[in-house]
Amino acid sequence: MSVGKNLKHLINLCRFNFAKLKYDFTHESESLEQFDLHSLKSTVIAKLDGKLGDTQNISLFIDALHKHCPDMQLTVLCSASLAKLYKDIFKTQVIVLPKRPKLNLLKKELCKHGLHNNCDLLISTEAECRPRDLVIASTLKPKYFAGMDSRLKCININLQARNQDRHFSEYFMDLLKLGKISEQDYRMIPMFSEKDLEKASALFKDKQVIGIVPFGASRRRRLSRHTFFEICDFIEKNTDFLICPFIIASDTQARSEYLPTINQTRAVFIDNMNIYELAAYTSRLQGLISVDTANIHLANAAGVPVFGIYPNDKVNFKRWANSPLANSKSCSFIKEGVDISSLKFSDIKEELAEFTASL
Repeated sequence: MSVGKNLKHLINLCRFNFAKLKYDFTHESESLEQFDLHSLKSTVIAKLDGKLGDTQNISLFIDALHKHCPDMQLTVLCSASLAKLYKDIFKTQVIVLPKRPKLNLLKKELCKHGLHNNCDLLISTEAECRPRDLVIASTLKPKYFAGMDSRLKCININLQARNQDRHFSEYFMDLLKLGKISEQDYRMIPMFSEKDLEKASALFKDKQVIGIVPFGASRRRRLSRHTFFEICDFIEKNTDFLICPFIIASDTQARSEYLPTINQTRAVFIDNMNIYELAAYTSRLQGLISVDTANIHLANAAGVPVFGIYPNDKVNFKRWANSPLANSKSCSFIKEGVDISSLKFSDIKEELAEFTASL
């Protein structure tokens, strides 16, 4: 780790410890045996990081609350980029906040919406909470705080500790069961409208298409240009599917790197898309080949078979591989000791052949 990163880590740790000292608290007498979602009036989900994969998996919890607790006030704290999704598609109340809100603004917004000391359940998906999360918890003073950071006393439902070696979506299945909701038919809410779906259906009309996502947010989640070419070449020579590379037109660097390797006559291209169109296009595929990124979770929600390619990280692999709700043809690939950027086509050829043959 560089000196700059070490210094940043130290500063963040000091900020957290100061916030913990000032805002952390112990719940008075709320027992988990008394935890019943049917009896709760207000639930707040803090989701300021804007991660689509988390959001898609959380949607099964939101869907179950709408079904079983229709009178509950469900509020999501989120960034402006996801406000429309939570409000119009997930049908929740939304409080829009910047990613790093000033503490006085945070308190003001929570109080303005009547949430000061008026929250039964707070949920955070941060593996390591930040000062803002402690301010939120301290302002809301929830009876129950479901989170993942074992350093905090105020978290009295530790989702991660309760669900070791389980998929992230199962954290919320567990929370529903703990709250006495016996859901038999879990469903992730699709992240698109009918209009988005019509647009996607028009593009893929009368076409059998496999989508390919060759890179994610980090360098560890990036197929080499040559491996991407060999995957496309394999599909072209061994199947009747067209290829849809999920690389938008505005990403000129990625397009110049990957697209020249594709046979243009066997491809369908998407110029640009927002997150709702991304989800809709994904739902119209016959299959998806993707590195570890949000596209996998969107496909899982839509019932599209996925060949997921994961980095060399066994702990996070169990948490973020294909969901238990994924199409049964889905496959999660990881090679011990090898990151995605170093994978060769020969590493995945056998499993990929089985996957494409099953479609």
